[in-house]
Amino acid sequence: CSTGLGVVVGTDEVVGLVRGLLSAGVQSAVVSLWDTRDESTALFMGTLYRQLREGKEKASALQAAQDVVRDAYPHPFDWAPFILVGKS
Repeated sequence: CSTGLGVVVGTDEVVGLVRGLLSAGVQSAVVSLWDTRDESTALFMGTLYRQLREGKEKASALQAAQDVVRDAYPHPFDWAPFILVGKS
């Protein structure tokens, strides 16, 4: 649900969930740039966490999850909204 988007406040300050998480000390987060479908997101998240449990680096796990979703749902709407913010 567009967790990676922020709102510009004042002249140039961006406020959003990502900024709040990073300010609170989270090292990284995977967020979406637009609203997503439940089915493709469930496949993405399941694959992402499985890859992380198997010891893959965050960026590699993200790529692997996107690849799995792309095979099942070829349209970029389903696999492309997810990005890694912070340390990889």
